[in-house]
Amino acid sequence: MAAPGVTPELIRTYRRSSLLTATAIVAFGVVRHLKSGEFYDPLALRGLVGGSFVAAALTSYAHPRLARALPSTFLALCFVFVGWTI
Repeated sequence: MAAPGVTPELIRTYRRSSLLTATAIVAFGVVRHLKSGEFYDPLALRGLVGGSFVAAALTSYAHPRLARALPSTFLALCFVFVGWTI
């Protein structure tokens, strides 16, 4: 359930943040693969994690209920990403 203070401006901000985060995750993975000698970091997994941010942003356009839950979804995906990088 979404928080009562979720406004359309906040939803737009989270959509942009989701797309920016997905771009950063994938771009940083590509840069790491260009530098030799780094530990193994699968690009497919980075694409999956980045794609989940994109999917959250895109589904928020299709379903108003998911749009209201986007802040919570974004936070949960950030926890997944941080847990994966540790």
